[in-house]
Amino acid sequence: MGAMSASLKLDTGKTNIAHNNRTMSDKEKELNPHIDESRSSENKYLVEKDIKEVYKEEFGEALEKYNAKQKRNDRKIKDYYKNICASKKTKPQQEMIIQVGNKDDFSSREDYEKANQILEEWFNGFAERNPNLKVYNAVIHNDEATPHLHLNFVPVAEDYKRGLEKQVSFNKAIASQDENFNQERPFENWREKEMAVLENLMKERGIERKLVGTNDYKDVNDYKEKKQLESEIQELEAEKETVLSDLRAFKKPKEIVERIEQSAKSAIFTDKVTLPSSEYKKLIDVAKSSVKIKYHSEKKMSAASEEIQNLKASVQRADQRADKFENRANELEKQLEGTKGKLIEVTKNEVIFKSKLQDTNQDLNISELEKKGRLIMFNLENGHNPRNAQEGEEWLSVLQENKKAKTIPENRLEGFLGLLKAFLDRLLEKSQQFSMDGLKRQQERINNQNSTKKKNKSKSYDMEL
Repeated sequence: MGAMSASLKLDTGKTNIAHNNRTMSDKEKELNPHIDESRSSENKYLVEKDIKEVYKEEFGEALEKYNAKQKRNDRKIKDYYKNICASKKTKPQQEMIIQVGNKDDFSSREDYEKANQILEEWFNGFAERNPNLKVYNAVIHNDEATPHLHLNFVPVAEDYKRGLEKQVSFNKAIASQDENFNQERPFENWREKEMAVLENLMKERGIERKLVGTNDYKDVNDYKEKKQLESEIQELEAEKETVLSDLRAFKKPKEIVERIEQSAKSAIFTDKVTLPSSEYKKLIDVAKSSVKIKYHSEKKMSAASEEIQNLKASVQRADQRADKFENRANELEKQLEGTKGKLIEVTKNEVIFKSKLQDTNQDLNISELEKKGRLIMFNLENGHNPRNAQEGEEWLSVLQENKKAKTIPENRLEGFLGLLKAFLDRLLEKSQQFSMDGLKRQQERINNQNSTKKKNKSKSYDMEL
Protein backbone atom coordinates (compact mmCIF):
# COMPACT_ATOMS: atom_id res chain seq x y z
CA MET A 1 0.00 0.00 0.00
CA GLY A 2 2.78 2.43 -0.99
CA ALA A 3 0.64 4.80 -3.10
CA MET A 4 -3.08 5.47 -3.29
CA SER A 5 -5.32 7.92 -5.08
CA ALA A 6 -7.39 10.45 -3.17
CA SER A 7 -10.35 12.58 -4.26
CA LEU A 8 -12.67 15.24 -2.86
CA LYS A 9 -15.60 15.95 -5.11
CA LEU A 10 -18.65 18.20 -4.86
CA ASP A 11 -21.72 16.08 -5.58
CA THR A 12 -23.85 18.12 -7.98
CA GLY A 13 -26.71 15.62 -8.01
CA LYS A 14 -29.71 15.50 -5.72
CA THR A 15 -28.82 14.42 -2.19
CA ASN A 16 -30.41 11.19 -0.98
CA ILE A 17 -29.98 10.95 2.81
CA ALA A 18 -31.91 7.67 2.91
CA HIS A 19 -29.33 6.20 0.51
CA ASN A 20 -26.42 7.59 2.55
CA ASN A 21 -27.80 6.27 5.85
CA ARG A 22 -28.98 2.97 4.32
CA THR A 23 -32.61 3.54 5.32
CA MET A 24 -33.82 2.81 1.80
CA SER A 25 -36.92 0.84 0.95
CA ASP A 26 -36.58 -2.70 -0.46
CA LYS A 27 -37.37 -1.37 -3.93
CA GLU A 28 -34.59 1.21 -3.69
CA LYS A 29 -32.15 -1.46 -2.51
CA GLU A 30 -32.88 -3.46 -5.65
CA LEU A 31 -31.83 -0.41 -7.69
CA ASN A 32 -28.43 -0.36 -5.94
CA PRO A 33 -26.87 -3.80 -6.62
CA HIS A 34 -23.35 -2.38 -6.03
CA ILE A 35 -24.10 -2.28 -2.27
CA ASP A 36 -22.97 -5.38 -0.36
CA GLU A 37 -25.58 -5.58 2.42
CA SER A 38 -23.54 -8.18 4.27
CA ARG A 39 -20.96 -5.44 4.96
CA SER A 40 -23.43 -2.57 5.68
CA SER A 41 -22.95 -3.13 9.41
CA GLU A 42 -19.36 -1.92 8.93
CA ASN A 43 -20.54 1.52 7.83
CA LYS A 44 -19.74 4.33 10.29
CA TYR A 45 -22.46 6.90 10.96
CA LEU A 46 -20.63 9.95 12.32
CA VAL A 47 -23.43 12.57 12.33
CA GLU A 48 -27.20 12.22 11.86
CA LYS A 49 -29.24 15.41 12.33
CA ASP A 50 -32.46 16.76 10.85
CA ILE A 51 -31.52 19.54 8.41
CA LYS A 52 -34.63 21.49 9.45
CA GLU A 53 -33.38 21.63 13.03
CA VAL A 54 -30.01 22.91 11.80
CA TYR A 55 -31.83 25.68 9.93
CA LYS A 56 -33.72 26.67 13.10
CA GLU A 57 -30.49 26.72 15.13
CA GLU A 58 -28.51 28.74 12.59
CA PHE A 59 -31.13 31.05 11.08
CA GLY A 60 -33.94 31.20 13.68
CA GLU A 61 -32.78 34.41 15.36
CA ALA A 62 -31.90 36.12 12.07
CA LEU A 63 -35.35 35.20 10.68
CA GLU A 64 -37.12 36.70 13.72
CA LYS A 65 -35.17 39.96 13.35
CA TYR A 66 -35.94 40.13 9.62
CA ASN A 67 -39.67 39.50 10.07
CA ALA A 68 -39.89 42.03 12.92
CA LYS A 69 -38.72 44.75 10.51
CA GLN A 70 -41.33 43.92 7.87
CA LYS A 71 -44.49 46.03 7.93
CA ARG A 72 -46.20 43.97 5.23
CA ASN A 73 -47.13 40.36 5.98
CA ASP A 74 -46.48 39.25 2.39
CA ARG A 75 -42.79 40.12 2.83
CA LYS A 76 -42.37 37.97 5.93
CA ILE A 77 -40.73 34.55 5.62
CA LYS A 78 -42.56 31.84 7.53
CA ASP A 79 -40.07 29.02 6.98
CA TYR A 80 -36.54 29.86 5.77
CA TYR A 81 -35.76 26.22 4.89
CA LYS A 82 -38.83 25.91 2.65
CA ASN A 83 -38.04 29.32 1.17
CA ILE A 84 -34.53 28.18 0.15
CA CYS A 85 -35.81 24.83 -1.16
CA ALA A 86 -38.22 26.72 -3.43
CA SER A 87 -35.40 28.91 -4.73
CA LYS A 88 -33.78 28.03 -8.07
CA LYS A 89 -30.63 30.03 -7.29
CA THR A 90 -29.53 28.59 -3.94
CA LYS A 91 -29.06 24.99 -2.81
CA PRO A 92 -30.23 24.34 0.76
CA GLN A 93 -27.15 22.19 1.47
CA GLN A 94 -23.99 20.77 -0.10
CA GLU A 95 -22.66 17.21 -0.27
CA MET A 96 -19.01 16.23 -0.60
CA ILE A 97 -17.70 12.74 -1.38
CA ILE A 98 -14.22 12.07 -0.01
CA GLN A 99 -12.46 8.89 -1.08
CA VAL A 100 -9.06 7.32 -0.38
CA GLY A 101 -7.88 4.68 -2.86
CA ASN A 102 -9.72 2.73 -5.56
CA LYS A 103 -10.91 -0.87 -5.81
CA ASP A 104 -7.46 -2.13 -6.82
CA ASP A 105 -5.77 -0.68 -3.71
CA PHE A 106 -7.48 -2.89 -1.10
CA SER A 107 -5.97 -6.33 -0.85
CA SER A 108 -6.15 -6.74 2.92
CA ARG A 109 -8.25 -5.83 5.94
CA GLU A 110 -5.45 -3.52 7.10
CA ASP A 111 -5.84 -1.43 3.93
CA TYR A 112 -9.55 -0.83 4.71
CA GLU A 113 -8.72 0.12 8.29
CA LYS A 114 -6.07 2.64 7.21
CA ALA A 115 -8.48 4.27 4.74
CA ASN A 116 -11.13 4.52 7.48
CA GLN A 117 -8.61 6.04 9.92
CA ILE A 118 -7.63 8.70 7.38
CA LEU A 119 -11.26 9.59 6.58
CA GLU A 120 -12.29 9.73 10.25
CA GLU A 121 -9.32 11.88 11.28
CA TRP A 122 -9.91 14.23 8.35
CA PHE A 123 -13.57 14.54 9.36
CA ASN A 124 -12.79 15.08 13.06
CA GLY A 125 -10.92 18.30 12.19
CA PHE A 126 -13.45 19.47 9.59
CA ALA A 127 -15.65 21.59 11.91
CA GLU A 128 -12.64 23.42 13.36
CA ARG A 129 -11.22 24.14 9.90
CA ASN A 130 -14.67 25.11 8.55
CA PRO A 131 -16.73 26.93 11.22
CA ASN A 132 -19.15 28.21 8.56
CA LEU A 133 -20.04 24.74 7.23
CA LYS A 134 -22.58 23.15 9.60
CA VAL A 135 -22.51 19.36 9.20
CA TYR A 136 -25.85 17.60 9.60
CA ASN A 137 -25.01 14.17 8.13
CA ALA A 138 -21.77 12.24 7.74
CA VAL A 139 -21.26 8.53 7.03
CA ILE A 140 -18.36 6.32 5.88
CA HIS A 141 -19.47 3.59 3.49
CA ASN A 142 -17.59 0.30 3.75
CA ASP A 143 -20.18 -1.78 1.91
CA GLU A 144 -19.18 -0.63 -1.59
CA ALA A 145 -16.04 -1.15 -3.70
CA THR A 146 -13.90 1.38 -1.78
CA PRO A 147 -14.26 3.20 1.56
CA HIS A 148 -15.57 6.75 1.08
CA LEU A 149 -17.17 9.48 3.17
CA HIS A 150 -20.47 11.22 2.34
CA LEU A 151 -20.44 14.62 4.04
CA ASN A 152 -23.56 16.86 4.07
CA PHE A 153 -23.48 20.38 5.45
CA VAL A 154 -25.32 23.72 5.42
CA PRO A 155 -23.05 26.63 4.40
CA VAL A 156 -23.77 29.69 6.58
CA ALA A 157 -22.65 33.20 5.56
CA GLU A 158 -23.09 36.38 7.60
CA ASP A 159 -23.04 40.19 7.35
CA TYR A 160 -25.77 40.56 4.73
CA LYS A 161 -27.30 44.04 4.44
CA ARG A 162 -30.37 42.93 2.48
CA GLY A 163 -32.67 40.14 3.64
CA LEU A 164 -31.60 38.02 6.59
CA GLU A 165 -28.30 39.01 8.19
CA LYS A 166 -27.35 35.29 8.00
CA GLN A 167 -28.03 33.37 4.77
CA VAL A 168 -27.17 30.17 2.92
CA SER A 169 -24.23 30.67 0.55
CA PHE A 170 -21.44 28.16 -0.14
CA ASN A 171 -19.03 30.55 -1.87
CA LYS A 172 -19.39 33.33 0.69
CA ALA A 173 -19.21 30.88 3.60
CA ILE A 174 -15.85 29.39 2.53
CA ALA A 175 -14.46 32.69 1.20
CA SER A 176 -14.98 34.39 4.57
CA GLN A 177 -12.97 31.60 6.27
CA ASP A 178 -9.74 32.61 4.52
CA GLU A 179 -9.03 36.08 3.12
CA ASN A 180 -6.36 34.57 0.82
CA PHE A 181 -9.00 32.62 -1.13
CA ASN A 182 -10.20 33.88 -4.50
CA GLN A 183 -13.27 35.76 -3.30
CA GLU A 184 -15.13 35.32 -6.62
CA ARG A 185 -14.51 31.55 -6.99
CA PRO A 186 -13.13 30.28 -3.67
CA PHE A 187 -14.00 26.59 -4.17
CA GLU A 188 -10.72 25.72 -5.91
CA ASN A 189 -8.63 27.24 -3.09
CA TRP A 190 -10.79 25.60 -0.42
CA ARG A 191 -10.58 22.19 -2.11
CA GLU A 192 -6.80 22.38 -2.42
CA LYS A 193 -6.52 23.24 1.28
CA GLU A 194 -8.71 20.28 2.30
CA MET A 195 -6.86 17.93 -0.08
CA ALA A 196 -3.57 19.01 1.51
CA VAL A 197 -4.93 17.89 4.91
CA LEU A 198 -5.99 14.56 3.42
CA GLU A 199 -2.60 14.08 1.74
CA ASN A 200 -0.70 14.78 5.00
CA LEU A 201 -2.79 12.19 6.83
CA MET A 202 -1.90 9.66 4.13
CA LYS A 203 1.82 10.48 4.40
CA GLU A 204 1.70 10.00 8.19
CA ARG A 205 0.72 6.38 7.48
CA GLY A 206 3.40 5.87 4.83
CA ILE A 207 1.04 6.32 1.87
CA GLU A 208 1.96 8.55 -1.06
CA ARG A 209 -0.82 10.19 -3.00
CA LYS A 210 -1.09 8.70 -6.47
CA LEU A 211 -2.22 11.21 -9.09
CA VAL A 212 -4.70 9.81 -11.60
CA GLY A 213 -6.85 11.37 -14.30
CA THR A 214 -10.05 11.45 -12.30
CA ASN A 215 -8.43 13.68 -9.68
CA ASP A 216 -8.38 16.52 -12.16
CA TYR A 217 -12.16 16.59 -12.11
CA LYS A 218 -13.29 18.71 -9.17
CA ASP A 219 -16.67 20.21 -9.86
CA VAL A 220 -19.10 19.90 -12.76
CA ASN A 221 -19.51 23.69 -12.60
CA ASP A 222 -15.81 24.07 -13.47
CA TYR A 223 -16.34 21.86 -16.52
CA LYS A 224 -19.39 23.83 -17.64
CA GLU A 225 -17.58 27.13 -17.16
CA LYS A 226 -14.59 25.85 -19.14
CA LYS A 227 -16.86 24.85 -22.04
CA GLN A 228 -18.61 28.22 -21.92
CA LEU A 229 -15.28 30.06 -21.96
CA GLU A 230 -14.09 27.96 -24.91
CA SER A 231 -17.25 28.89 -26.81
CA GLU A 232 -16.76 32.57 -26.02
CA ILE A 233 -13.12 32.37 -27.14
CA GLN A 234 -14.19 30.85 -30.46
CA GLU A 235 -16.71 33.65 -31.00
CA LEU A 236 -14.09 36.28 -30.15
CA GLU A 237 -11.58 34.64 -32.51
CA ALA A 238 -14.16 34.73 -35.31
CA GLU A 239 -14.89 38.39 -34.59
CA LYS A 240 -11.16 39.11 -34.45
CA GLU A 241 -10.64 37.50 -37.86
CA THR A 242 -13.46 39.62 -39.36
CA VAL A 243 -11.93 42.82 -38.00
CA LEU A 244 -8.44 41.82 -39.14
CA SER A 245 -9.70 41.11 -42.65
CA ASP A 246 -11.10 44.64 -42.75
CA LEU A 247 -7.87 46.11 -41.40
CA ARG A 248 -5.42 44.12 -43.55
CA ALA A 249 -6.02 46.33 -46.55
CA PHE A 250 -6.12 49.40 -44.32
CA LYS A 251 -2.81 48.59 -42.57
CA LYS A 252 -0.17 51.18 -43.33
CA PRO A 253 -2.51 53.10 -45.69
CA LYS A 254 0.08 55.82 -46.37
CA GLU A 255 2.59 53.31 -47.80
CA ILE A 256 -0.08 51.62 -49.93
CA VAL A 257 -1.31 54.93 -51.34
CA GLU A 258 2.25 56.12 -52.07
CA ARG A 259 3.02 52.85 -53.88
CA ILE A 260 -0.18 53.21 -55.91
CA GLU A 261 0.72 56.83 -56.80
CA GLN A 262 4.15 55.70 -58.03
CA SER A 263 2.63 53.03 -60.26
CA ALA A 264 -0.09 55.32 -61.60
CA LYS A 265 0.34 56.74 -65.13
CA SER A 266 -1.39 59.86 -66.36
CA ALA A 267 -2.78 59.78 -69.87
CA ILE A 268 -1.83 62.49 -72.40
CA PHE A 269 -4.41 65.19 -73.07
CA THR A 270 -6.75 63.89 -70.36
CA ASP A 271 -7.17 63.87 -66.56
CA LYS A 272 -7.58 60.09 -66.37
CA VAL A 273 -5.08 57.91 -64.49
CA THR A 274 -4.24 54.31 -65.34
CA LEU A 275 -3.26 51.72 -62.70
CA PRO A 276 -2.11 48.12 -62.80
CA SER A 277 -5.02 45.85 -61.87
CA SER A 278 -3.27 44.58 -58.69
CA GLU A 279 -2.76 48.14 -57.39
CA TYR A 280 -6.31 49.09 -58.37
CA LYS A 281 -7.61 46.12 -56.32
CA LYS A 282 -5.56 47.27 -53.29
CA LEU A 283 -7.01 50.76 -53.64
CA ILE A 284 -10.54 49.35 -53.75
CA ASP A 285 -9.82 47.24 -50.62
CA VAL A 286 -8.52 50.29 -48.78
CA ALA A 287 -11.60 52.29 -49.73
CA LYS A 288 -13.97 49.48 -48.71
CA SER A 289 -12.21 48.96 -45.39
CA SER A 290 -12.25 52.64 -44.55
CA VAL A 291 -15.97 52.81 -45.33
CA LYS A 292 -16.65 49.75 -43.16
CA ILE A 293 -14.62 51.08 -40.26
CA LYS A 294 -16.30 54.47 -40.50
CA TYR A 295 -19.75 52.84 -40.65
CA HIS A 296 -19.14 50.56 -37.66
CA SER A 297 -17.58 53.40 -35.66
CA GLU A 298 -20.49 55.74 -36.34
CA LYS A 299 -22.96 52.96 -35.53
CA LYS A 300 -21.27 52.20 -32.20
CA MET A 301 -20.99 55.90 -31.35
CA SER A 302 -24.68 56.41 -32.13
CA ALA A 303 -25.70 53.42 -29.99
CA ALA A 304 -23.45 54.58 -27.16
CA SER A 305 -24.87 58.12 -27.31
CA GLU A 306 -28.42 56.78 -27.25
CA GLU A 307 -27.58 54.52 -24.30
CA ILE A 308 -26.02 57.44 -22.43
CA GLN A 309 -29.11 59.58 -23.01
CA ASN A 310 -31.37 56.75 -21.80
CA LEU A 311 -29.23 56.30 -18.70
CA LYS A 312 -29.30 60.04 -17.99
CA ALA A 313 -33.10 60.05 -18.30
CA SER A 314 -33.34 57.02 -15.99
CA VAL A 315 -31.09 58.68 -13.44
CA GLN A 316 -33.14 61.87 -13.60
CA ARG A 317 -36.38 59.94 -13.08
CA ALA A 318 -34.81 58.03 -10.22
CA ASP A 319 -33.67 61.31 -8.63
CA GLN A 320 -37.18 62.73 -8.93
CA ARG A 321 -38.70 59.63 -7.32
CA ALA A 322 -36.06 59.74 -4.61
CA ASP A 323 -36.91 63.39 -3.88
CA LYS A 324 -40.62 62.54 -3.61
CA PHE A 325 -39.92 59.61 -1.32
CA GLU A 326 -37.62 61.75 0.81
CA ASN A 327 -40.25 64.49 1.15
CA ARG A 328 -42.91 61.93 2.02
CA ALA A 329 -40.57 60.29 4.51
CA ASN A 330 -39.95 63.66 6.17
CA GLU A 331 -43.71 64.28 6.42
CA LEU A 332 -44.30 60.85 7.92
CA GLU A 333 -41.43 61.35 10.34
CA LYS A 334 -42.96 64.63 11.54
CA GLN A 335 -46.35 62.94 11.95
CA LEU A 336 -44.70 60.10 13.81
CA GLU A 337 -42.92 62.51 16.15
CA GLY A 338 -46.24 64.26 16.86
CA THR A 339 -47.96 60.95 17.54
CA LYS A 340 -45.10 59.85 19.79
CA GLY A 341 -45.44 63.11 21.75
CA LYS A 342 -49.17 62.58 22.24
CA LEU A 343 -48.61 58.96 23.25
CA ILE A 344 -46.00 59.98 25.81
CA GLU A 345 -48.38 62.60 27.22
CA VAL A 346 -51.24 60.10 27.45
CA THR A 347 -48.94 57.56 29.10
CA LYS A 348 -47.81 60.15 31.66
CA ASN A 349 -51.41 61.06 32.46
CA GLU A 350 -52.29 57.39 32.82
CA VAL A 351 -49.45 56.88 35.29
CA ILE A 352 -50.47 59.98 37.27
CA PHE A 353 -54.12 58.97 37.46
CA LYS A 354 -53.25 55.41 38.50
CA SER A 355 -50.99 56.80 41.21
CA LYS A 356 -53.79 59.06 42.47
CA LEU A 357 -56.22 56.15 42.56
CA GLN A 358 -53.74 54.05 44.51
CA ASP A 359 -53.24 56.88 47.02
CA THR A 360 -56.99 57.00 47.65
CA ASN A 361 -57.14 53.17 47.93
CA GLN A 362 -59.64 52.97 45.08
CA ASP A 363 -60.03 49.79 43.09
CA LEU A 364 -58.37 50.10 39.67
CA ASN A 365 -60.66 47.47 38.13
CA ILE A 366 -63.84 49.04 36.76
CA SER A 367 -67.00 47.42 35.43
CA GLU A 368 -68.04 47.28 31.77
CA LEU A 369 -70.89 49.72 32.53
CA GLU A 370 -68.45 52.27 33.94
CA LYS A 371 -66.08 51.79 30.97
CA LYS A 372 -68.93 52.51 28.53
CA GLY A 373 -70.01 55.52 30.53
CA ARG A 374 -66.52 57.03 30.72
CA LEU A 375 -65.98 56.48 26.98
CA ILE A 376 -69.26 58.30 26.24
CA MET A 377 -68.18 61.17 28.51
CA PHE A 378 -64.79 61.27 26.73
CA ASN A 379 -66.50 61.50 23.31
CA LEU A 380 -68.80 64.30 24.46
CA GLU A 381 -65.89 66.19 26.04
CA ASN A 382 -64.06 66.11 22.72
CA GLY A 383 -67.05 67.30 20.67
CA HIS A 384 -68.12 63.90 19.31
CA ASN A 385 -71.93 63.73 19.36
CA PRO A 386 -74.06 60.63 18.71
CA ARG A 387 -74.56 59.82 15.03
CA ASN A 388 -78.36 59.69 15.30
CA ALA A 389 -81.26 59.74 17.74
CA GLN A 390 -81.05 55.99 18.41
CA GLU A 391 -77.39 56.20 19.44
CA GLY A 392 -78.20 59.28 21.51
CA GLU A 393 -80.86 57.34 23.41
CA GLU A 394 -78.37 54.49 24.02
CA TRP A 395 -75.74 56.90 25.38
CA LEU A 396 -78.34 58.54 27.63
CA SER A 397 -79.45 55.15 28.96
CA VAL A 398 -75.83 54.12 29.77
CA LEU A 399 -75.16 57.34 31.69
CA GLN A 400 -78.47 57.03 33.60
CA GLU A 401 -77.57 53.46 34.59
CA ASN A 402 -74.18 54.67 35.84
CA LYS A 403 -75.97 57.32 37.85
CA LYS A 404 -78.16 54.68 39.50
CA ALA A 405 -75.18 52.39 40.15
CA LYS A 406 -73.16 55.37 41.47
CA THR A 407 -70.11 54.23 39.51
CA ILE A 408 -69.36 57.78 38.30
CA PRO A 409 -69.67 60.92 40.48
CA GLU A 410 -73.15 62.38 40.01
CA ASN A 411 -71.88 65.97 39.69
CA ARG A 412 -69.92 64.91 36.57
CA LEU A 413 -72.75 62.90 35.08
CA GLU A 414 -75.35 65.70 35.34
CA GLY A 415 -73.53 67.88 32.83
CA PHE A 416 -73.26 65.10 30.26
CA LEU A 417 -76.87 64.03 30.81
CA GLY A 418 -77.91 67.63 30.11
CA LEU A 419 -75.84 67.69 26.89
CA LEU A 420 -77.43 64.49 25.64
CA LYS A 421 -80.98 65.65 26.46
CA ALA A 422 -80.40 68.95 24.68
CA PHE A 423 -79.00 67.06 21.68
CA LEU A 424 -82.04 64.79 21.52
CA ASP A 425 -84.42 67.75 21.92
CA ARG A 426 -82.81 69.46 18.94
CA LEU A 427 -83.22 66.31 16.87
CA LEU A 428 -86.90 66.10 17.95
CA GLU A 429 -87.53 69.74 17.07
CA LYS A 430 -86.04 69.19 13.64
CA SER A 431 -88.13 66.09 13.18
CA GLN A 432 -91.29 67.96 14.22
CA GLN A 433 -90.40 70.87 11.97
CA PHE A 434 -89.95 68.48 9.08
CA SER A 435 -93.35 66.97 9.89
CA MET A 436 -95.06 70.40 10.03
CA ASP A 437 -93.43 71.49 6.79
CA GLY A 438 -94.55 68.25 5.18
CA LEU A 439 -98.16 68.80 6.31
CA LYS A 440 -98.12 72.37 4.98
CA ARG A 441 -96.80 71.23 1.58
CA GLN A 442 -99.39 68.48 1.45
CA GLN A 443 -102.23 70.98 2.22
CA GLU A 444 -100.93 73.34 -0.48
CA ARG A 445 -100.99 70.52 -3.04
CA ILE A 446 -104.60 69.65 -2.09
CA ASN A 447 -105.65 73.32 -2.36
CA ASN A 448 -104.02 73.65 -5.78
CA GLN A 449 -105.73 70.51 -7.02
CA ASN A 450 -109.17 71.79 -5.81
CA SER A 451 -108.59 75.16 -7.46
CA THR A 452 -107.75 73.50 -10.77
CA LYS A 453 -110.87 71.33 -10.61
CA LYS A 454 -113.10 74.39 -10.00
CA LYS A 455 -111.64 76.23 -12.98
CA ASN A 456 -112.15 73.26 -15.28
CA LYS A 457 -115.77 72.87 -14.09
CA SER A 458 -116.50 76.56 -14.72
CA LYS A 459 -115.14 76.32 -18.28
CA SER A 460 -117.30 73.29 -18.96
CA TYR A 461 -120.43 75.14 -17.73
CA ASP A 462 -119.76 78.12 -20.01
CA MET A 463 -119.51 75.87 -23.04
CA GLU A 464 -122.87 74.27 -22.31
CA LEU A 465 -124.58 77.67 -22.24
